[in-house]
Amino acid sequence: MSAENQATAKKSKWFRVAVAGASIDGRTIEPQWLTDMADTYSQNTYGARIWLEHLRSASPDSTFGAYGDVLALKTEEVEIAGEKKLALFAQIEALPQLLEVNKKGQKIYTSIEVKPNFAGTGKTYLGGLGITDSPASIGTEKLKFSSTFAGIKFGDSPDNLFSTPIEASIEFEETQANTGWFDKFKAMFSSNKEQTDSNFSNVQQAVQMVGERQVDVEKEFASLKTAHDDLAANFNSLKTDYDTVKQKLESTEQPGQQQQFSRGNSTDVVDC
Repeated sequence: MSAENQATAKKSKWFRVAVAGASIDGRTIEPQWLTDMADTYSQNTYGARIWLEHLRSASPDSTFGAYGDVLALKTEEVEIAGEKKLALFAQIEALPQLLEVNKKGQKIYTSIEVKPNFAGTGKTYLGGLGITDSPASIGTEKLKFSSTFAGIKFGDSPDNLFSTPIEASIEFEETQANTGWFDKFKAMFSSNKEQTDSNFSNVQQAVQMVGERQVDVEKEFASLKTAHDDLAANFNSLKTDYDTVKQKLESTEQPGQQQQFSRGNSTDVVDC
Protein backbone atom coordinates (compact mmCIF):
# COMPACT_ATOMS: atom_id res chain seq x y z
CA MET A 1 0.00 0.00 0.00
CA SER A 2 1.37 3.43 -0.94
CA ALA A 3 2.17 6.08 1.68
CA GLU A 4 -0.74 8.18 0.37
CA ASN A 5 -3.23 5.32 0.75
CA GLN A 6 -1.88 4.49 4.21
CA ALA A 7 -2.49 8.08 5.25
CA THR A 8 -6.12 8.07 4.00
CA ALA A 9 -7.13 4.45 4.79
CA LYS A 10 -9.51 4.01 7.72
CA LYS A 11 -9.79 1.15 10.18
CA SER A 12 -13.30 -0.17 10.78
CA LYS A 13 -14.98 -1.48 13.88
CA TRP A 14 -15.98 -5.16 13.93
CA PHE A 15 -18.94 -5.96 11.66
CA ARG A 16 -20.64 -9.15 10.46
CA VAL A 17 -19.64 -10.43 7.02
CA ALA A 18 -21.07 -13.97 6.89
CA VAL A 19 -23.34 -16.43 8.65
CA ALA A 20 -23.17 -20.21 8.59
CA GLY A 21 -25.72 -21.60 6.15
CA ALA A 22 -26.41 -21.78 2.44
CA SER A 23 -24.01 -20.37 -0.14
CA ILE A 24 -25.15 -18.82 -3.41
CA ASP A 25 -24.49 -21.99 -5.42
CA GLY A 26 -26.50 -24.23 -3.11
CA ARG A 27 -23.66 -25.54 -0.99
CA THR A 28 -23.67 -25.05 2.79
CA ILE A 29 -21.17 -22.90 4.65
CA GLU A 30 -20.31 -24.97 7.69
CA PRO A 31 -19.82 -23.34 11.12
CA GLN A 32 -16.41 -25.04 11.32
CA TRP A 33 -15.34 -23.17 8.19
CA LEU A 34 -16.00 -19.86 9.91
CA THR A 35 -14.13 -21.06 13.00
CA ASP A 36 -11.17 -22.09 10.83
CA MET A 37 -11.11 -18.68 9.15
CA ALA A 38 -11.11 -16.82 12.46
CA ASP A 39 -8.43 -19.09 13.95
CA THR A 40 -6.04 -19.15 10.99
CA TYR A 41 -6.41 -15.76 9.32
CA SER A 42 -3.23 -13.70 9.15
CA GLN A 43 -2.21 -10.99 6.72
CA ASN A 44 1.31 -12.42 6.89
CA THR A 45 0.03 -15.78 5.62
CA TYR A 46 -2.36 -14.50 2.96
CA GLY A 47 -3.96 -11.08 3.04
CA ALA A 48 -7.59 -11.08 1.93
CA ARG A 49 -8.55 -7.96 -0.01
CA ILE A 50 -11.91 -6.31 -0.64
CA TRP A 51 -13.33 -6.47 -4.18
CA LEU A 52 -16.27 -4.84 -5.92
CA GLU A 53 -18.66 -7.65 -6.95
CA HIS A 54 -15.73 -10.08 -6.41
CA LEU A 55 -14.18 -8.78 -9.66
CA ARG A 56 -10.42 -8.24 -10.05
CA SER A 57 -8.64 -5.95 -12.47
CA ALA A 58 -4.96 -5.86 -13.37
CA SER A 59 -5.12 -2.06 -13.67
CA PRO A 60 -4.58 -0.10 -10.44
CA ASP A 61 -6.84 2.69 -11.73
CA SER A 62 -9.75 0.41 -12.59
CA THR A 63 -13.14 0.52 -10.89
CA PHE A 64 -12.48 -3.12 -10.04
CA GLY A 65 -9.25 -2.54 -8.17
CA ALA A 66 -8.95 -3.44 -4.48
CA TYR A 67 -11.12 -1.42 -2.10
CA GLY A 68 -9.29 -2.31 1.10
CA ASP A 69 -7.89 -5.13 3.23
CA VAL A 70 -9.18 -7.51 5.87
CA LEU A 71 -7.19 -6.97 9.08
CA ALA A 72 -8.67 -9.59 11.42
CA LEU A 73 -11.51 -12.10 11.84
CA LYS A 74 -13.50 -13.48 14.77
CA THR A 75 -16.66 -15.53 15.30
CA GLU A 76 -19.69 -14.83 17.47
CA GLU A 77 -23.04 -16.54 17.92
CA VAL A 78 -25.96 -14.42 16.73
CA GLU A 79 -29.72 -14.87 16.69
CA ILE A 80 -31.47 -14.56 13.32
CA ALA A 81 -35.25 -15.04 13.06
CA GLY A 82 -35.23 -16.73 16.46
CA GLU A 83 -32.50 -19.18 15.45
CA LYS A 84 -28.95 -19.08 16.80
CA LYS A 85 -26.22 -19.22 14.17
CA LEU A 86 -22.46 -18.80 14.10
CA ALA A 87 -21.41 -15.59 12.37
CA LEU A 88 -18.07 -14.35 11.06
CA PHE A 89 -17.03 -10.79 11.94
CA ALA A 90 -14.27 -8.81 10.25
CA GLN A 91 -12.22 -5.73 10.92
CA ILE A 92 -11.07 -4.02 7.74
CA GLU A 93 -8.91 -1.16 6.53
CA ALA A 94 -10.92 0.71 3.92
CA LEU A 95 -9.32 2.66 1.09
CA PRO A 96 -10.80 6.03 -0.02
CA GLN A 97 -12.90 4.45 -2.78
CA LEU A 98 -14.67 2.19 -0.25
CA LEU A 99 -15.21 5.12 2.11
CA GLU A 100 -16.78 7.03 -0.77
CA VAL A 101 -19.29 4.32 -1.76
CA ASN A 102 -20.04 3.71 1.93
CA LYS A 103 -20.96 7.39 2.38
CA LYS A 104 -23.33 7.11 -0.58
CA GLY A 105 -25.04 4.08 0.96
CA GLN A 106 -23.94 1.84 -1.90
CA LYS A 107 -22.37 -1.65 -1.86
CA ILE A 108 -23.79 -2.34 1.58
CA TYR A 109 -23.77 -6.13 1.29
CA THR A 110 -20.74 -8.35 1.88
CA SER A 111 -19.94 -11.83 0.62
CA ILE A 112 -16.92 -13.85 1.73
CA GLU A 113 -14.72 -15.86 -0.62
CA VAL A 114 -14.29 -19.31 0.94
CA LYS A 115 -11.17 -21.41 0.27
CA PRO A 116 -11.60 -24.93 1.76
CA ASN A 117 -8.43 -26.96 2.41
CA PHE A 118 -6.28 -23.87 2.04
CA ALA A 119 -2.72 -24.71 0.90
CA GLY A 120 -3.33 -28.37 1.77
CA THR A 121 -3.75 -27.59 5.49
CA GLY A 122 -7.22 -29.10 5.76
CA LYS A 123 -8.40 -25.74 7.12
CA THR A 124 -10.78 -23.28 5.47
CA TYR A 125 -9.38 -19.82 4.79
CA LEU A 126 -10.77 -16.42 3.77
CA GLY A 127 -9.77 -15.70 0.18
CA GLY A 128 -11.33 -12.26 -0.08
CA LEU A 129 -14.33 -10.11 0.71
CA GLY A 130 -16.83 -8.94 -1.92
CA ILE A 131 -19.07 -5.86 -1.68
CA THR A 132 -22.28 -5.56 -3.69
CA ASP A 133 -25.50 -3.53 -3.94
CA SER A 134 -27.92 -6.43 -4.02
CA PRO A 135 -27.84 -9.97 -2.62
CA ALA A 136 -29.26 -11.14 -5.96
CA SER A 137 -26.48 -9.55 -8.00
CA ILE A 138 -24.20 -12.53 -7.41
CA GLY A 139 -26.41 -15.49 -8.30
CA THR A 140 -26.03 -19.02 -9.59
CA GLU A 141 -26.17 -17.85 -13.18
CA LYS A 142 -23.26 -15.53 -12.64
CA LEU A 143 -21.20 -18.28 -11.06
CA LYS A 144 -21.86 -20.51 -14.06
CA PHE A 145 -20.81 -17.65 -16.31
CA SER A 146 -17.58 -17.34 -14.36
CA SER A 147 -16.23 -20.45 -16.05
CA THR A 148 -15.77 -18.34 -19.17
CA PHE A 149 -15.26 -14.96 -17.51
CA ALA A 150 -11.90 -14.91 -15.73
CA GLY A 151 -12.73 -11.74 -13.81
CA ILE A 152 -15.13 -13.44 -11.40
CA LYS A 153 -12.87 -16.37 -10.55
CA PHE A 154 -10.62 -16.50 -7.54
CA GLY A 155 -8.09 -19.28 -7.12
CA ASP A 156 -7.72 -22.44 -9.14
CA SER A 157 -9.71 -24.84 -6.98
CA PRO A 158 -13.30 -25.72 -8.01
CA ASP A 159 -14.06 -26.03 -4.29
CA ASN A 160 -13.77 -22.27 -3.78
CA LEU A 161 -17.15 -20.60 -3.28
CA PHE A 162 -18.89 -17.36 -2.33
CA SER A 163 -21.19 -16.94 0.64
CA THR A 164 -24.69 -15.52 0.33
CA PRO A 165 -24.31 -11.71 0.60
CA ILE A 166 -25.58 -10.16 3.82
CA GLU A 167 -26.12 -6.53 4.74
CA ALA A 168 -23.11 -5.05 6.54
CA SER A 169 -23.12 -2.11 8.92
CA ILE A 170 -19.63 -0.66 8.65
CA GLU A 171 -18.51 1.98 11.16
CA PHE A 172 -15.04 3.44 11.33
CA GLU A 173 -12.88 4.23 14.33
CA GLU A 174 -12.09 7.85 15.10
CA THR A 175 -8.43 8.83 14.99
CA GLN A 176 -7.18 11.13 17.74
CA ALA A 177 -4.87 13.86 16.54
CA ASN A 178 -1.80 14.87 18.50
CA THR A 179 -2.10 18.57 19.38
CA GLY A 180 1.50 19.12 20.46
CA TRP A 181 3.16 22.24 19.08
CA PHE A 182 5.85 20.20 17.31
CA ASP A 183 3.23 18.06 15.54
CA LYS A 184 1.44 21.21 14.40
CA PHE A 185 4.74 22.51 13.12
CA LYS A 186 5.41 19.31 11.14
CA ALA A 187 1.86 19.21 9.78
CA MET A 188 2.39 22.50 8.01
CA PHE A 189 4.88 20.83 5.70
CA SER A 190 3.18 17.42 5.38
CA SER A 191 1.10 18.30 2.32
CA ASN A 192 2.44 19.27 -1.09
CA LYS A 193 0.61 22.46 -2.04
CA GLU A 194 1.16 24.24 -5.29
CA GLN A 195 0.00 27.70 -4.21
CA THR A 196 3.04 29.85 -3.38
CA ASP A 197 1.02 32.23 -1.22
CA SER A 198 -0.32 29.35 0.85
CA ASN A 199 3.15 27.87 1.32
CA PHE A 200 4.55 31.26 2.30
CA SER A 201 1.76 31.67 4.83
CA ASN A 202 2.60 28.26 6.29
CA VAL A 203 6.26 29.23 6.58
CA GLN A 204 5.30 32.46 8.32
CA GLN A 205 3.15 30.59 10.81
CA ALA A 206 5.89 28.03 11.40
CA VAL A 207 8.48 30.74 12.03
CA GLN A 208 6.07 32.47 14.38
CA MET A 209 5.56 29.23 16.33
CA VAL A 210 9.31 28.71 16.61
CA GLY A 211 9.69 32.33 17.73
CA GLU A 212 7.01 31.94 20.40
CA ARG A 213 8.67 28.79 21.66
CA GLN A 214 12.03 30.60 21.75
CA VAL A 215 10.48 33.39 23.82
CA ASP A 216 9.17 30.80 26.29
CA VAL A 217 12.63 29.25 26.58
CA GLU A 218 14.23 32.65 27.12
CA LYS A 219 11.70 33.48 29.84
CA GLU A 220 12.45 30.20 31.60
CA PHE A 221 16.18 30.90 31.37
CA ALA A 222 15.73 34.46 32.69
CA SER A 223 13.71 33.10 35.61
CA LEU A 224 16.48 30.63 36.47
CA LYS A 225 19.11 33.40 36.22
CA THR A 226 17.10 35.65 38.56
CA ALA A 227 16.81 32.85 41.09
CA HIS A 228 20.56 32.24 40.84
CA ASP A 229 21.35 35.95 41.35
CA ASP A 230 19.06 36.11 44.39
CA LEU A 231 20.77 33.08 45.89
CA ALA A 232 24.21 34.62 45.31
CA ALA A 233 23.12 37.90 46.93
CA ASN A 234 21.78 36.09 49.99
CA PHE A 235 25.03 34.16 50.29
CA ASN A 236 27.13 37.36 50.11
CA SER A 237 24.94 39.01 52.76
CA LEU A 238 25.35 36.05 55.10
CA LYS A 239 29.11 36.02 54.54
CA THR A 240 29.35 39.74 55.37
CA ASP A 241 27.38 39.22 58.59
CA TYR A 242 29.59 36.28 59.49
CA ASP A 243 32.81 38.25 58.94
CA THR A 244 31.48 41.13 61.10
CA VAL A 245 30.57 38.84 63.98
CA LYS A 246 33.91 37.06 63.73
CA GLN A 247 35.84 40.35 63.89
CA LYS A 248 33.89 41.51 66.95
CA LEU A 249 34.54 38.23 68.74
CA GLU A 250 38.26 38.41 68.08
CA SER A 251 38.51 41.98 69.47
CA THR A 252 36.43 41.39 72.61
CA GLU A 253 38.21 40.55 75.97
CA GLN A 254 37.47 37.02 77.03
CA PRO A 255 36.17 36.37 80.61
CA GLY A 256 38.95 35.37 83.13
CA GLN A 257 41.74 36.93 81.09
CA GLN A 258 44.26 38.77 83.49
CA GLN A 259 45.77 42.13 82.62
CA GLN A 260 49.58 42.16 82.43
CA PHE A 261 51.31 44.88 84.65
CA SER A 262 54.83 46.31 84.09
CA ARG A 263 57.29 45.57 86.94
CA GLY A 264 59.81 48.17 85.92
CA ASN A 265 63.70 47.83 86.14
CA SER A 266 64.80 45.28 88.77
CA THR A 267 68.00 47.24 89.46
CA ASP A 268 66.24 50.37 90.68
CA VAL A 269 67.44 51.49 94.21
CA VAL A 270 64.87 52.21 96.81
CA ASP A 271 65.64 55.21 98.98
CA CYS A 272 64.61 54.42 102.51
